[in-house]
Amino acid sequence: MASTLTISAQWIRERPNIAKVPLLYTVDKAVGLGCPNSELDVMLVQYMLRKWIETSLWVGNFPRGYQFRNLAVSGLFDNRVLAWIFFFQLTCCSAWGHDAGSLTGKIEPIRDIGSTTGSTMIELNVQLGGFTPGKPFNSLWLNMADASDMPMQLSSALKKARAPG
Repeated sequence: MASTLTISAQWIRERPNIAKVPLLYTVDKAVGLGCPNSELDVMLVQYMLRKWIETSLWVGNFPRGYQFRNLAVSGLFDNRVLAWIFFFQLTCCSAWGHDAGSLTGKIEPIRDIGSTTGSTMIELNVQLGGFTPGKPFNSLWLNMADASDMPMQLSSALKKARAPG
């Protein structure tokens, strides 16, 4: 089940630069090729990718009329979701030099803030949260669980924060 992840004191000791990050959104089980693809986890990935698509600078680089909002938040994993995972990993993670693991077509849970496991999920949080030193976090990301366009069952799951690990 998708959830929010609180930042532990141990993570803050290990990486003080994350002390002001209030939370991270994460899946409980991997989403993508050969993964469990549980409904709420897929829904969270779909929602976050859709919000990234709607707010991304990359959108301007596509031909006029390209349909970005075709990514439904249904909880069903299909080729469209897979394509957007690959697109995110390729454009956002690889192109900007961020380590989001290799192009796997998978989004894994965040287990440890310092490992590459879950790094695509961390990068989704970074992109939506606007993690820029000295600037406030993006309100869309901070209040995502309360968004009017978020499916109710996903919203309920995200409001139940859990500790890392």
